Order: sequence, then structure tokens, then C-alpha cells
Amino acid sequence: MTTVKRRPSYTEGGWENPQNLFEDGKHCEGVDGASQTLTQYGFSIPSDATITKVIARIKGYETYPDNDYTYFGVWDGSEWKGILIPLEGVDSAIEVDITDLVSWTPDLLNNLKTELSYTTYIIVSPKSKGSPLIDYVEIEATYSSPYPTAEESTQLMLQTMQQFMSIMFTFMFMMMIISMMSGMISSVTEAF
Repeated sequence: MTTVKRRPSYTEGGWENPQNLFEDGKHCEGVDGASQTLTQYGFSIPSDATITKVIARIKGYETYPDNDYTYFGVWDGSEWKGILIPLEGVDSAIEVDITDLVSWTPDLLNNLKTELSYTTYIIVSPKSKGSPLIDYVEIEATYSSPYPTAEESTQLMLQTMQQFMSIMFTFMFMMMIISMMSGMISSVTEAF
């Protein structure tokens, strides 16, 4: 199994300060009814891989978490599939398992297109309207491939070399003992 994490490198949409999504510690601010599309995650998953798990990690907070809904969506090639992100009133990273949100394929992850959107659903007073502030979005994908990765190949090669060296050491040790035993037997035979 291989696990990789990626963040988007491109965004467009109607939120304020979208460039802050690319700089830790700064926040992009949601605009009610608008969305922010995130792309160019930089995945390069082999086409023969099987995706086993996908996690969305979103760091941020809601200024009024009781009044706002923040959604995270994935474009599946024909429509947006979304999930509610339970942001709180303090800046923290939320992990959401999105494995079952869409039918994941290597191509979908390699060309991943996601979206943030939000809406205010209850306004108790004008001061109660808030917005989400998002620091970053990160996608973590776990996959298996019928062929080993370069790292797995290196590990297999090292293990094979260690086993070979162990066998060679044992063989040399046994040859040394046989040689010593042979010499001892010759000495005993000559003595008689």
C-alpha cells in the first residue's frame, strides 16, 4: 500500500483572499452562496492502481459554526458530490473520510477537482452571520498497485541482498568448519 498527500496548487472562484489557501497560517474567507474550486493537486497514481482510501483534511474554522454550513465537493466527471464539513469555532484540521463519496479511479485523483462552498442557514441577528475561514485543503490517498513502487522495489532488493549475504556467510562458515575438521581427521589418521 502506498499513501500520498497532496494540496492544490490552483484555485478560482468567489471567495476572498483565495491565495491564502497556499500559505499556511493564512485563511481564505468564504462568501455566502459562492464557491471556490481547487485543482492541480499533483497526484501521479499509476493507471493500474486500486484506490483503497481517500481522506480530505481541511484546516480552518467557522466564525459562527451554529449558523453556517460549509461543504466540500468532488467533481466525479459528470456532477459534484458533496459532504458537510463540521468546522468548529476554533482553527483546527478536520479529517473526513471521502472514500465512499465517489467511485475513485487513478484518473479521477490525477485530475482531481474539488470545491468549497458555504451558506448561512439561520440568521438570528445581522451580527450572527459568519463565514468559514480555510487555511488549507489536503487530500490523502491510499492505493495498491500490482507492481511494486520504486521504494518497495528498493526494500525488496535490500532484503534479498541481506538474505544472500546471510546464506554466503553460513556457507563460508560451514566450509571453514569442514576444512578444520578435515585437517583434524588427517592429523588423527597420520598419528595412527
